[in-house]
Amino acid sequence: MDEALKGMCKAIAEIGGYNESFETTIKFDDSIIEDEAAKRSRMQLLVSQGKFPLWRYLMEFEGYTEKNARIIEAETQSNEEAISFEDTEV
Repeated sequence: MDEALKGMCKAIAEIGGYNESFETTIKFDDSIIEDEAAKRSRMQLLVSQGKFPLWRYLMEFEGYTEKNARIIEAETQSNEEAISFEDTEV
């Protein structure tokens, strides 16, 4: 499929009178089938429900390296443990 699309690009360029050499890069994704914003929102919900690891979300949607994402996740978990209301009397 990749080669077929590249061939079409070349044919269109030639028809349009563009005879210079060029490189075509095609990046396949599912953005037509699935809206990226909807996918991000769904993953945020799964993270908040504890069903998807925060570090993976940070890598996939925020561009963090795995190392930095895991550091952020560890910091978040230690902050949540520090703010515990289980021992508080009312």
